[in-house]
Amino acid sequence: MKHMRRRIACFVLAAGMMTTAASAAQLHAGDLNGDDTVDAYDLALLKRDFYAWEWDKQYDCDVDGNGKQSAKDVSIMQDYLLGRTDTFSPQLSASSVQLGTEYAGSAGTVPKPDDAFRSAQMEFAVDLFRQTAQNDESTMISPLSVMLALSMTANGADTQTLSEMEQVLGGGMSMDELNQNLAGYVSRLGNQLNAANSIWFRDCERFTVSEEFLQTNISYYDAEIYKAPFDEQTVDDINLWVEQNTDGMIDKIIKELKKNDIMALINAVAFDANWESQYEDFQVEDGIFTDVSGTQQDAEMMQSVEKNYYDFGNAVGFSKDYAGYDYRFVAILPDEEMTVSEWIGQMDADAVLTELADGEYATVHAQLPKFKCSTSLNLNEVLYDMGMPTAFDSSAADFSRLGENPYNMYISTVLHKTEIDLNEKGTRAAAATAVIIADNCAPMPPENTYYVTLDRPFVYMIVDARTDLPVFMGTVQSLGQ
Repeated sequence: MKHMRRRIACFVLAAGMMTTAASAAQLHAGDLNGDDTVDAYDLALLKRDFYAWEWDKQYDCDVDGNGKQSAKDVSIMQDYLLGRTDTFSPQLSASSVQLGTEYAGSAGTVPKPDDAFRSAQMEFAVDLFRQTAQNDESTMISPLSVMLALSMTANGADTQTLSEMEQVLGGGMSMDELNQNLAGYVSRLGNQLNAANSIWFRDCERFTVSEEFLQTNISYYDAEIYKAPFDEQTVDDINLWVEQNTDGMIDKIIKELKKNDIMALINAVAFDANWESQYEDFQVEDGIFTDVSGTQQDAEMMQSVEKNYYDFGNAVGFSKDYAGYDYRFVAILPDEEMTVSEWIGQMDADAVLTELADGEYATVHAQLPKFKCSTSLNLNEVLYDMGMPTAFDSSAADFSRLGENPYNMYISTVLHKTEIDLNEKGTRAAAATAVIIADNCAPMPPENTYYVTLDRPFVYMIVDARTDLPVFMGTVQSLGQ
């Protein structure tokens, strides 16, 4: 049966290939065997390389041209061969119009982030982590993703709303200072991490977006700007944008856009790096991992000798470098008598920042389990408790610098999703954050009004909503038995 399925799959792929052979012959990306044709054999090679996590650089495996090989490349080539698309680069719908050509681009040379910024960012990261990890479930957040999405949003805030957001996001520094520092920070990130931002606003009569607001976010955050109808297609477009900018790891950040939603501010972060010193087969052994409830689980433990040791007083840890040394993985193990939740509850941002900078150079025999984790969070309550409640108050919030709107605007939802896959080759991780701005616009009343009074015999049906087919039908001729 397996061989039969393979033959059927190859037949379908070949059928799609015949419809695109002429254009495929002109493509270099995806031609893995060098025969000037993109066909089912190339797809098989691409899948082999991807799922083995081996990318042979002599082949052009980067189908979508983002500089990396990912599951998205496999999906795009498959759609191409099946005739679902005639391009290797999925496009947003025509209804989502990208703006920005009329605006200036970069803010120019931005300074290196200072110590006050580093301290404020670590405080934000620890507070956010503390608020979201106080349970017995595995979790992950990206403070950078949340910070960038909220900072873009804060550029549209004013009065008390702005003051609260400046305090939470930057420890009290002004948005001008925060914009400068964030731009400097992101511009200096290593190329194994990609951060992308976009702003989507509803194309409607009641809302006119501020040109100054857009200009600020294009200048400091390199934000892509889209005017869209905020219908189901816009939801698909936003999710496609997120998927493209998280290396295919996160394919959906929002489920719907409501009638009073007028803006979505989106950040996507993707990290893909091999270890500087990858684990060999002999360094991976079967082991046991004891979970939070005391249950023992089978695990694949990766063993290595590392050189950075951390002592936090009530926890110890080590770090392992990624290739190029731009990033490192840090593991922290609380003392046996302390749970992870208890340790997080006592985290001191300055102490953690200091220890990460001054860790001891030593010989560390480390064991690390392979693991995967995905997290989906609504951050409304978390951010409210962190000190920015006014932004979520539909009556008191002040986002007047977003643009002109006869109805008051406020943050209705902050959504955050993360994915991580850590194994002997390296780490792939992604995060996306969506800040949804809504207004107090009341739903429009229906144009016509009707009245139906069942005060005489009538017909009724019970209908299957999926097919609109009646499963029961009847009449009421009399209200008696």
